[in-house]
Amino acid sequence: MQIALQAWRDNAPSRPRAIQASSLLAAVTEAESFPELYPFRCNRELIDVQENFRLFSFEGTIFVAKRSRDEKASGECVNAIVAKERLENCPLIPIVPRLLHTQNGIWLVSRYFGKTLHEEQYNVRMLSTETLSNLLLTLRQAGLEWKGLAPRNLIPICGKKFYAIDWEDLIVHDNANISWTPLSKMTIALNWARQFRDPESALSFVCDHVGSDSVERPLDDFELAFKAVSVLSVPDTVTRDICQSITFGSEAPVVGQDIRILSPQEVGHIVTDLFGSPLDVLYAAVATKFRRMHGDHAFKQFLVFFTHNVEGALLCQEGQTVEKRVEWLNFRAALAMLVLFDDETNWDIQEGTETNTVSSPVITSIEKVRTLHTKVGIHAAAERSRAVLHIITAIWNACCASFDWGAHFQLLLRGSISQHLMTVRSDIDFEISSCNNPLGCEHLERFVCSLLSFLMLNAEGSWARPREQDIS
Repeated sequence: MQIALQAWRDNAPSRPRAIQASSLLAAVTEAESFPELYPFRCNRELIDVQENFRLFSFEGTIFVAKRSRDEKASGECVNAIVAKERLENCPLIPIVPRLLHTQNGIWLVSRYFGKTLHEEQYNVRMLSTETLSNLLLTLRQAGLEWKGLAPRNLIPICGKKFYAIDWEDLIVHDNANISWTPLSKMTIALNWARQFRDPESALSFVCDHVGSDSVERPLDDFELAFKAVSVLSVPDTVTRDICQSITFGSEAPVVGQDIRILSPQEVGHIVTDLFGSPLDVLYAAVATKFRRMHGDHAFKQFLVFFTHNVEGALLCQEGQTVEKRVEWLNFRAALAMLVLFDDETNWDIQEGTETNTVSSPVITSIEKVRTLHTKVGIHAAAERSRAVLHIITAIWNACCASFDWGAHFQLLLRGSISQHLMTVRSDIDFEISSCNNPLGCEHLERFVCSLLSFLMLNAEGSWARPREQDIS
């Protein structure tokens, strides 16, 4: 795992092993069977704890293989073929992967063409706005709305030409004048925000090239997730504005980014990859509030803390099962995210160094619960209850501040935690209810339970308890 970290930190070159096999399918099957021999390097954009990628050499050519689901794999191949047909003799050269079926899975396999712009962005100059302008105009003229236009999907060839990978997110238009969707424009703006003063300037640049909205668009998945957990009764246009604000607020680049530390956008991607929605919505809202209150110097300290937690998880994973590696990485990332929820967190980080001391009551509480994992007795039960109460209170306060829960709902604690005596077998038994939801609001309770589960805490909302019935 040290090698993986060095590749992330120092951008060390990969040295793929050669496979002797009768065919490319046989080579992929061999690589699939021995992930420890053919790993794809861990880098800033890809932390492959689930072993979904392989890198190997076959008949003198280096290949990269990505495990995928059937419907996604075939869709990505079709999209890449369409893009290649429409972008003939253009500066973007789409890579069309081969779809190979092994006995245990489906793999997208293509030749490995080298490091992406994302991996090299701190070592070479970023694209000029003229080159980015040319790429956007090329895509629009071809009728290709590609949300994946990002440094992580472009591999420089020479001059202003690029291999383009990962065509999963593609919308094909028959009319080149159709304006692109808000999600595509916002995503592309964030992908290239380092070249501009801020994401808003990048978005304005993108809209100048691919059109501004003239019609209402359906809410995307992130916006729908926000609407589901927020109790704000606002039109969809306001929901979209809020979601853009918290996305830009949490993922906008910081000035003086340390190349050894994950960027705001990279942290946002990790949170989404690990936890999905709507937890990534909560992170975006809390991180935006933190940056506005404390400034980017404090936020850079959080980035250091998050990076060290992710690296700490990777360092502890050698010899572990995939399930254990994922569980531990989820825990460390959730722990790092949780410090933003705690207004009492005290940061003491020496800028320009790797010294990182964070004093946070919520972290202390989580560590307390872990040390009491096997402890029995009334003293341990009382300590465990106090620690868990602090954790769930921090989560509740963050949700109230982000989604206005406090004005409409109440948090009720039940069972052993309400009696301040949690045993080693106790769950966190709670209810989020209101006058309109007297038996509890299931989707909000599930939301809180999911975050607690990533922190390795068992919880049960009112929806999971048996209902009392009058049998007379």
